[in-house]
Amino acid sequence: MSSDAGNEFFEKALRSPKRSRTEEAEKGFEKNETKEKEKVKVKEEEEDDDDDYVEEVMRCDFNSLVIFSVVLRIVLIIYGEWQDTHMEVRYTDVDYLVFSDASSLMASGFLTHYLLWEVYTFLIFIELALPIDECAYVADILVGLFIRNILKLRGVPENLCLISMGAWLFNPFTFTIGTRGNCELVLSLLTRERILFGLLSASVFFFWTWLFFYLYQWEFLNEALFYHLTRTDPRHNFSIYFYHIYLHHEREFSILEKLVSFLPQLTVQLVLIFRYAQDLPFCLFVQTVAFVAFNKVVTAQYFVWFFCLLPLLLPWSNMNLRWEGLSCILIWMGTQLHWLMWGYMLEFKGKNVFVQLWVAGLLFLAANTWVLIKIMCRHKFSPIFIASQKTSVKSARKLQ
Repeated sequence: MSSDAGNEFFEKALRSPKRSRTEEAEKGFEKNETKEKEKVKVKEEEEDDDDDYVEEVMRCDFNSLVIFSVVLRIVLIIYGEWQDTHMEVRYTDVDYLVFSDASSLMASGFLTHYLLWEVYTFLIFIELALPIDECAYVADILVGLFIRNILKLRGVPENLCLISMGAWLFNPFTFTIGTRGNCELVLSLLTRERILFGLLSASVFFFWTWLFFYLYQWEFLNEALFYHLTRTDPRHNFSIYFYHIYLHHEREFSILEKLVSFLPQLTVQLVLIFRYAQDLPFCLFVQTVAFVAFNKVVTAQYFVWFFCLLPLLLPWSNMNLRWEGLSCILIWMGTQLHWLMWGYMLEFKGKNVFVQLWVAGLLFLAANTWVLIKIMCRHKFSPIFIASQKTSVKSARKLQ
């Protein structure tokens, strides 16, 4: 063998293993790449299946939530009929009787001065004049649906939407006040962009005011609106002012006395507006809580006014529900039950416990103030009227 042939053979021998190793590496890379693509494809298919499954579960949970809420309220209405006929304390709210009588008179074409004095809004009369009886008070189901839709518009995940919706539907105050025949839940239905919100609210208010002024003239304005500016209710209620009003309601109150009860309420409202105006749902909530707590008249159905707003805040709350949340609930409920005990002794047993009832009202105001401060401290400010700053619940901590 010549030297040239030997060199050529030697070079081929050296190149062949290198070429084969390169080819094998390329084939191995392509094979691995194919496997990775297959894995990604399978993972995407699994994620799609998971999304479909989660969506299906959420749909089932939503349907179950609504169905169970309706069933619960039907059961409570039936139970209320039994309690009204067998127990000392009636289940049905006295307001239901007032509104029912008023709606019957309105359907007949007239209203008495007494009923005008009692009624908060003539819209309730129209609703009760329809043949739907107590079903009108299951309006809180619709409020729950509105809560879910509002949160979805703000980008809240479906699971948090359902939790917030459940916080309204299964709130003991919500389903008991509604099924007792109180109209505050209907009023929750009567209430996005700032200008649209203002125009819509003003239009609804002025339209219905004009309509009933046209029907009932100045008697409507005096009894439905102007009366509340000078209202003094001597009956016992949660307000810290009730005892003073009870002792002096037969005489005319001085300007100073009226200012003492009005200025704290107005001052708190202005502070909350300037602090939280950009975060509209939260601002409405804290304003309503403060308005009710410092009002001259406070009854249990007023709590519905802010309970319908509370679920809209939950996705942006950093409060630990296990400890802080539970303590807020226990303190608020405890002071309220303490007041109700003295209220029962006064109203049903005829005991002279007015001072004890007034002290219980002071404790309840302190509890409302403490709970409100805790909620404000644990709330993540979330403005909705600033175009350049989009709200995202991803940055908000989930409910614990």
